[in-house]
Amino acid sequence: MEMRESGELAKYGLATLEKILKVFQEDQCVGSDIACSFMATLKWHPMYLPGVGLEDLETCERLFSASNAVARLIRHASYFHYLQFIDLHFQQWDDDKYLELTNFMYNNYKQALSIINEYIPEVEAFKSAHGYTDEDFIYWHDEEFTYLSNSGKEPPGDALKVAYVEALQKLDQQK
Repeated sequence: MEMRESGELAKYGLATLEKILKVFQEDQCVGSDIACSFMATLKWHPMYLPGVGLEDLETCERLFSASNAVARLIRHASYFHYLQFIDLHFQQWDDDKYLELTNFMYNNYKQALSIINEYIPEVEAFKSAHGYTDEDFIYWHDEEFTYLSNSGKEPPGDALKVAYVEALQKLDQQK
């Protein structure tokens, strides 16, 4: 699908999500960068979603970034060759990624084990030295989320003061 207008762009993410859910069912974690508001970003940030782990959610960005090289090659191609070349590009992408999949999974597994082996003893020592429990970490995590949720809201009085100053500055510029 070639997206030429911004209205089409909004539908693309929803169509992709629908396809993912149809193929892989509902037990999925999908990330997207659609310039959400602060609260939406905070609510769905990977740090606050159980099960996301170390995933940076940038796979699609890397995929589409690699496909940008195709654009200059197909700019003047016929519609058939345009589709054919895009299909070939993504088939090759799939083949390359499938070949790399074992190493990718192995390296991620090693990274996770390394983090666990390196930091669990340090965290346990910290908990013992200060009398903390696992529940304290969960509480701090929730407390941080609450703090950030509340700090994203501008006090109504501040907005009015800023608007007043901006109006004065605009008036001053007109003089």
